[in-house]
Amino acid sequence: MNACSLVIRARRDRRADVRAALDCTRGVAVEGETGAAQIVVIADYDDAGAAAQAYVALSRIDGVLSVSLVHPLREGNPPDGFLEARAETI
Repeated sequence: MNACSLVIRARRDRRADVRAALDCTRGVAVEGETGAAQIVVIADYDDAGAAAQAYVALSRIDGVLSVSLVHPLREGNPPDGFLEARAETI
């Protein structure tokens, strides 16, 4: 398992298009959004190489301004409530 949480910052006028693209992306689950066009996702890939390629692909989605690694996830991680708390602080 090579999972992590990411924050994807999108152009405000393209947020819906970016969200639609993320919803169709293998290995990505959208966990939340902010009014500032930031989208919190969990990405899960088989190995580090696949994860790195996916991050590059995510950054190339039309309308994406940046992709930031927030937190690598491991067994027993994140603790209960982590994603909800993180989404509220963005």
